[in-house]
Amino acid sequence: MAEQSNAIEVTTSNSGAFYLKGDLNRDTVMKCWPQQQSDIQTCKTNASILQVDFAGVNQVDTAGLAWVMRLSKNCKSENVPLELLNLPEGLIKLANLSNVSTILSIQ
Repeated sequence: MAEQSNAIEVTTSNSGAFYLKGDLNRDTVMKCWPQQQSDIQTCKTNASILQVDFAGVNQVDTAGLAWVMRLSKNCKSENVPLELLNLPEGLIKLANLSNVSTILSIQ
């Protein structure tokens, strides 16, 4: 039986982009990025784009997709542009299957 990851790490680059590393699933989404709302507010104050890079994400389930949708909704409600970078193939497939790819601007 494969071991489940209990954490996802969120780090910030010098350019202000946020990098996710680990599995984004039902076991990790509730602990993911606790200061997210304050980071969205900082982007709003600075009139900058919130960039989230998924290059380090190994696995995403439907809870991870819901988390991304919630992030998108929070950014839209604060008028903060959101740029999702290096989306995992699994997230793209889930978004397409769930018919939410256009909501998330996923190609």
